[in-house]
Formats: sequence, structure tokens, C-alpha cells
Amino acid sequence: MNGITTQTDFHMHSHFSPDAQCHMFEMCEQAIALGYTAVAFTDHAEWHPTWPTLPDYELYFQQITDARIQFEPQGLAVLTGVEYGNPHQYQDEIDLLLTHYEFDVQIGSLHWLYDMNIHEKQCFKFHHPDIVYRHYFSELLAIVDQCEIDVLAHFDRIFWRGYKQGYFFDERKVGSVVRELLTAVIEKQIALELNTRLLSDAPHWHDLLIMFLSWYKELGGNQVLLNADAHSIQQIGVNRQLAISLLNQVGLETAVDFRPMIVK
Repeated sequence: MNGITTQTDFHMHSHFSPDAQCHMFEMCEQAIALGYTAVAFTDHAEWHPTWPTLPDYELYFQQITDARIQFEPQGLAVLTGVEYGNPHQYQDEIDLLLTHYEFDVQIGSLHWLYDMNIHEKQCFKFHHPDIVYRHYFSELLAIVDQCEIDVLAHFDRIFWRGYKQGYFFDERKVGSVVRELLTAVIEKQIALELNTRLLSDAPHWHDLLIMFLSWYKELGGNQVLLNADAHSIQQIGVNRQLAISLLNQVGLETAVDFRPMIVK
């Protein structure tokens, strides 16, 4: 599987994201040390009332230019990017942003459910877990249907919180909407991210991921990206081998022809 040896990460956060801490140069140096050939800095674009601010994009693009000058001669392609939080709810804001800036990689993520951060326990406070999971995947489907994105990020993130609380997935009640989402991802030629950052957390949902990835393959999907969603240099490449082992069990490999890889 030649694609699995391709070392890229198209979902990374620099200090331009308020929840990250490292300079682009530090992260590029670590990526090169790990043998990476391409990275994208997809700092957060969030319009939720609780989010602090957008990045300083003038400074962001200047530092991208500086990083390209320094690191591309060393074999590392440095791409621009953005991670939209709940883009289906903020399309006007995104359209305005894109009148000023152009990004190599546009990621869509669901960060807010019931107007609450999906990483928080409160998401499960007022609804049965089956309902929460169904609503979560329905919102992801709305992102895929309504938004122009290159990558659907951490599509399984809700299970990190749910499984910690003992709320396990019931295929009979929620499986159909997951299949509908995966079908839409394939039809719109959006890359499906296997996010590695939390894969080793317990209790893990690896069997569930294998089932989802098997559905994805059966439906004709073949555009999986291994991204760490790194917010620090220590997180670059984290759990990558574990993610590769999950793909191996399904017979999938990472996408080697992902569109932004050829962007100059």
C-alpha cells in the first residue's frame, strides 16, 4: 500500500489558533524531522459567540510565505488552510472571508451541537445518546451537502466524549444516517479525515471506526487522509501507526492524489 507511506498532514494548528501554542516554523521543523512531505496550517475560522476571534490573516499569509521560503527547499510543501467550525451555519461569513483570501485546503468540522462544544459532557445532558449521535451525523451531512470543503474533519469526534460516558453506538438506530453521510462525502469527492490525535484514548471506539471505514470502502470511498489535528509539535504524527493499522484491517490506504498536494 504505497499511499500509507505518504507522510502528509493537512490539518494542523499554529499559534494563529487560540487553542494552539506553536509557531509555524517549529511545526515545520518537526514535520521535516518526522519525514513529512506536505503540511497545511488550517487554523480555526469560528464565528460561534464563545470563540475569541479570527486569525490575523495578513500576518498568517506572510508567515506562510516565510515558511515556504525556508522549508520548501528542504522538501516540505507548506499549504495554506482553514478549518471552518459549523460552516453550514456561517456561510455568509465564509463567503466574505473568501472575498479577501484564498486557501489551498478548506476543512469542514462540527464543533458545536445544541449550541454547545461537542467535547463537553453537556451535549449528552438533555437527549438520549442515540438522539445525540443521530443529530451529530445529520449536522455533518448538512455540512457536506451545503458547503464547499475539501476535507470532512474528525467525523467520529462525538464518540470521544460519548464513550467516556458509557454511551455506545447502536447501529440499528443510527447506522442509516452514517451511511447517508458517507455516501454524500463520496459523491461530492470530499476527503474523509481519519483524525489520529485522540485514537489512543480509552475507552476507544476502534471497532466502530473499522465498521464505518468498511462501509465507506463498500460504498466506493477511497479518499482517506491521516491528519493529527496537531495543536503542538508534540502532537504531530501522534497515533499515526495506530491509524494505519485500522486502515490495514479495512483494506484502505491514504489518499495519494489529494487535490491540494499539487498546489504551488
